[in-house]
Amino acid sequence: MTEQRRRTIRILLALGGLSLAAAALVMDRLGGVPQFGARQAALLAAGLAAFGASFVPRLWGRLALGFASILVTLGMAEVALRLAAAEHFAPILAHDPLLHYKPIPGAAHYFDVDPANGGGKVLVRINQAGYRGDELDPAHTRPRVVVYGDSNVIAEFSATEKTFPVQLARQLGARGLPVEAVNAGVSGYGPDQAALRLQHEIATLRPELVVMVVFASNDYGDLIRNKLFTLDPQGRLVRRDSTLAPGLRRGFDSAIRSPMVMRVASRAWLGLQGRRQSANTPEDFLKAAADDWRGDPSPTVTNLLNDYWDADIALEPDGASARHKVRLMSEVIAQMKATATRGGSRLALVVIPSPIDALPDNDLLNVDAARHPRYRRDALVGPLLEAARAHGVPCVDLYAAFTAGDTATYYRRRDDHWSDRGQALAAELTARLVLEQGLLRPR
Repeated sequence: MTEQRRRTIRILLALGGLSLAAAALVMDRLGGVPQFGARQAALLAAGLAAFGASFVPRLWGRLALGFASILVTLGMAEVALRLAAAEHFAPILAHDPLLHYKPIPGAAHYFDVDPANGGGKVLVRINQAGYRGDELDPAHTRPRVVVYGDSNVIAEFSATEKTFPVQLARQLGARGLPVEAVNAGVSGYGPDQAALRLQHEIATLRPELVVMVVFASNDYGDLIRNKLFTLDPQGRLVRRDSTLAPGLRRGFDSAIRSPMVMRVASRAWLGLQGRRQSANTPEDFLKAAADDWRGDPSPTVTNLLNDYWDADIALEPDGASARHKVRLMSEVIAQMKATATRGGSRLALVVIPSPIDALPDNDLLNVDAARHPRYRRDALVGPLLEAARAHGVPCVDLYAAFTAGDTATYYRRRDDHWSDRGQALAAELTARLVLEQGLLRPR
C-alpha cells in the first residue's frame, strides 16, 4: 500500500469518526424531546474511537478495514430492507403546521400485533385523500359518513374490515342505508385536532353524517397538551397559535428521512424500553395531570403523543384542571356541531370508556376506592354525555353497553383500545341510533 493511499484511508477514517460523533450530538430521539441518551453515547464513543485510532499507526489500518466492513454491511442491509421490508418500517404520519401532524397520503405500513392479542401483522394503508381504507368515491353516489377520532378509530391493530367505520357501514347497509364510510381516525389525535380537521375538510368531503368518537380516558388531556384551543374569560373557545417543539418536529421529519437500518434499531430500542417500564399508579397520573395544568404557558407543544388516563377528572373532579378540561371539551363538541351544521351535516357522538373505569379487574390500573373515595367509574364518561345533551348531539354511551356485557371481551389485552368485538358492538349501537334519530336518509 502506498503512502498516499495510507494517508487517504487515515483521513477518511478521521472524517468518518467525526461524522459519527457529530451525528450523536445532533440526533434527537424519534418522536420526543431532544435528550442525550444511551444510543447517542454509543454513537459518540464509536466516532471518537475511530477518530483517535486514525492517529495510531498500528490501529488505524485494522480499524479502517473494520469500519469499511461495517459500512458495507450497513449499506447492504439498507438496500435489503428497502426492497423486502419497506412497509414494515415506513412512517404514515408527517408534520402538519395546522394539526401538528397528519397521515401521509398513499403511505402504508405493517402494524405488529402483540402476541397477547393474537400476534401477526396488519397492513395499514392510507388512501390518497389521507384516510385509512379504500379511495373515496369521486362521484359521491352514496351518503358519506366520516368518522373522526384517535387510534381507536384508525385501529391499526385491526384488519380494515374489522374497524369501526367499516363495520358501521356494514350495519347501516344491512338496515337499508348503504353508505360510504370514511375512516378519519389518527393515532394520538384529540377532539381538538378532529374539530380543526373537520373545519378544513367538510367542504371537500360533504358528509351527510359526522361521527366523533371520544375516548373517555385521555382525550380531555389532549386538549391541554395540544395547545390548539383555550377558553377566554367568558368561557368561549379561542384558537391558539401553537407550534411543535423543534425536537418533535424533527422527530417526524427524521422518521421519514432516516435510513431504514436506523428505523429498525429505533423500534427495537423503543420496544426494549417499553418492556422495562414499571406500572403507573393513580398518583402518577395525578402528578402528570398537575404538571400539564401547571405547564409552560407558551404556545410550544412539548408533549404530543404521551397520553395517559385523566386522573384529575376521575379522582378530583372539583379541582381547577378537571373543571377546565370538562368546559373545554364541551366547547369543542359545540364547535364540531356548529361546523357540521354549517356544512349541511349532522353530528353524532360515540363515547368509549377507559378499561380502567369499565373493567374493575383490568391489567392496566386498578383504583383503590378507599384511598380515592371520590372516584366514580363513570366520572370520565359523565361530562361527555352531559355535553352531548346540552348541545343537542345524539350520543352512543358505550360505558353502559360495555359494562352490561362481558366487558373484558370489548378490550384488547394489556391495552386500553377496544377490540374487534368492541368495535362491532359500537357499530351496531351507532347504526341503531342513526335510524332512531333519522340522522341519515336514503338518497
